[in-house]
Amino acid sequence: MKRVLLPLLVALSGCAEMQAPQVTAPAYQFVLLGPEGVPVARAITEATSCPDIVIDGTVRAMTVRMPPETIPLRPTRSDPSLSKPSAFPVLTCEATLPLGTRAASIAGRALPLPKANPQRIVVLGDTGCRIKVGDNVYQNCDDPVQWPFEPVANAAAATAPDLVIHVGDYHYRENACPVGDAGCVDSPWGY
Repeated sequence: MKRVLLPLLVALSGCAEMQAPQVTAPAYQFVLLGPEGVPVARAITEATSCPDIVIDGTVRAMTVRMPPETIPLRPTRSDPSLSKPSAFPVLTCEATLPLGTRAASIAGRALPLPKANPQRIVVLGDTGCRIKVGDNVYQNCDDPVQWPFEPVANAAAATAPDLVIHVGDYHYRENACPVGDAGCVDSPWGY
């Protein structure tokens, strides 16, 4: 069957009127392990609808996990005037991957699938850059010495891990950078 389809696909790819529409890839796409170890594909996009996912050659719709929204200011130890509501301007989509999935992609980009028996495992946590008035701490989030997340992440990625476990705490930018602090100027902040 593949031998018959391949020449047909090659022939069709040369016809301008038959080309597939261009699909913009989501800003982020990844696979995580959900409840009971079931793999879940996620896509984070600025689009107004979820992209499709291709699982073992079958196109499926992804579902909305979380729509764009702004959540009112939550309780904080900082003075409320130094905080702001939590803004999530992106759409988060997901699709459960059946156990035994051999290939999955979103907008033509292959997704990494979980290994049945992971051998190289990276465990990390507390990766946030701290900007917090209450603790009088203003890390330079662009300086790899003061905030070494980039070199740590690059070193971890260089090992080609089969599994990455992030134990949490990846956001500490609770307040705006103080005026005149060149180390954190223009740093995004808030939840």
